[in-house]
Amino acid sequence: MLGSFIYHHETYSAHAHHVNPNCFSKNTHQNLLYGIRELVEENVVPDVFTLKHHLTQQHDMDSTACLTDLPETKLNDAQIKKYLHCITNEYVRVQMLRAVLDVSALCENELTDLKPALTVMDHTVQLAENIHSHYVCSPLSEVLQQVKHDITSGLAHQASLPWFSRPLQSQLHGLENGELTVVASRPGIGKTAFALTQVYHLIRQGIPVIYVSTEHTRAQLAFRLLSMHSNTSVYERYKVAVAENNQAELRQLIDEAAHWPVDLIEDSGMRIQKLIRICLQRQAITQARFIVFDTIQQLRPGTRDAIRDLQLGEIMMQLKRLAKSLNIPVLALSQLNRSPEKRGVSAYPILSDLRESGYIETIADKVMLLYRAEYYGITEDEEGQSTCDVADLIVAKNRNGKMCNVRLHLSRPALRFDDMPEPSFSLADYVVDSPQQTLKETPYETYDRDIPQSRWNELNDEH
Repeated sequence: MLGSFIYHHETYSAHAHHVNPNCFSKNTHQNLLYGIRELVEENVVPDVFTLKHHLTQQHDMDSTACLTDLPETKLNDAQIKKYLHCITNEYVRVQMLRAVLDVSALCENELTDLKPALTVMDHTVQLAENIHSHYVCSPLSEVLQQVKHDITSGLAHQASLPWFSRPLQSQLHGLENGELTVVASRPGIGKTAFALTQVYHLIRQGIPVIYVSTEHTRAQLAFRLLSMHSNTSVYERYKVAVAENNQAELRQLIDEAAHWPVDLIEDSGMRIQKLIRICLQRQAITQARFIVFDTIQQLRPGTRDAIRDLQLGEIMMQLKRLAKSLNIPVLALSQLNRSPEKRGVSAYPILSDLRESGYIETIADKVMLLYRAEYYGITEDEEGQSTCDVADLIVAKNRNGKMCNVRLHLSRPALRFDDMPEPSFSLADYVVDSPQQTLKETPYETYDRDIPQSRWNELNDEH
């Protein structure tokens, strides 16, 4: 880690507010970190030659000699955070052991005053609390300095992951780190297809992903991803290939997807704590930047509380803590109750339709509701346009942004969501017979649609 700080100075700048030189056990390591800090405060790049000259001026030859033993390996952010956490815990452990020895020495005599021993204990506890609170509490100046560093070093774009849909990306500006997003719908609408489409979009860019499923086997998820890649139903091709003993195309498709960085976890009734531990282990190995849980109603809670609302509340808190601790986005799929189907023609879902718990909408940073009119037998919308393979994604809650509606197209048989196809224009739309004649209205001009009369009751109920 010290070698990464010295030979790659941008690494130290990104973690300077978390580095405490006093936590390092060796004096030479402490002096190296103090030297780096002094050079940074003087706006000097702390490379190996500048640091060696700086230490030589201070007659610190031991620390100067230590520079030659440091490797030039550049560590990523997750590795540095892990090492700093281990170093801090070891420092606190050593300090507590020393305090125990001091307290034991002060309490050897029965007539000894206990006030000095209590003072040592209070001082040690306060030291440990101050060190650990440093990771969760920072002055505004340090936070702004970190933001400034991310902007100047080009790391600002890494703060979020791109959505697979261009309209959705332009509206929500990506999946933010540390946020928990919930996508909910009735069964058969396509929430698993939505999540797998996002996963496919990321792994095609080389971004590692973890997918946890409670409803599908790992083989089924693999077939779904291969279907999105080939735009065909790979499972049907697999059955035909086995029957006809012609597996050349299928093997070639599998070889193309062999390098995709995705871990598929099949939940077999494990409690949420064990499932999260597996995710943490895999994330430490693969450095995954996105985790999906499908679905939260099927996850097993850690407590035996009989109240279902509290069980789902615990599961949601565990997922939110996972997103914040790893500082990556987490996507959770949820089911809706039957309320949309009781509304008749207007079956648009709302937040109160989330199944079994109000904690879902309370804890989640974003809540998206997926709706397909075709599912309810509605073949045309209010404007007379076909609803075949058309889905509405309703952003019903956005803690750090605005609410919006985005229309998506469900591509079959791959079961993949894409952007809506561009409208086709005919030459007659642009022909003007006379100067007084205006151009015909294009489909783009009908984007802002009036709210259907059948939805006014829902809006009144919400208010």
